[in-house]
Amino acid sequence: TLVLTNSGHRLKYVNYVYETNEDWPDANDLAGRFGVAFTSGGIMGSAATVTTGHPLMAGVTGLQLATNNGVRYTKEDGQDLAWAGGRAAVSVVPAGDGEVVVLADLGILGSDGGEPRNLRFWRNLAQYARSR
Repeated sequence: TLVLTNSGHRLKYVNYVYETNEDWPDANDLAGRFGVAFTSGGIMGSAATVTTGHPLMAGVTGLQLATNNGVRYTKEDGQDLAWAGGRAAVSVVPAGDGEVVVLADLGILGSDGGEPRNLRFWRNLAQYARSR
């Protein structure tokens, strides 16, 4: 299991959004190997809605994002698990004998400094990776 993520901006101190990340396209050097392409245009908003009962989303109804930080992506294959701003925000893509978990926003793995709203997802991700 590989987690592949990107960031529209530099993040620091509890998902505080700084200047634009001019290097976001460089993630495509790796992403392309799995049929994923990060594209121009951001994902607006600060929350993603879960759209499936996949094990990664067990007990998760939504995910907190860093505000307006998501990077759009396309994929050749796989399943979307959460959407934000009319775009996929979390997907699982098959890769050989494993899978790639694609996150449109690095902020999903961060927190706003309060009670981590994505804690259940983080635990699911760790358990999912361990079980593979």
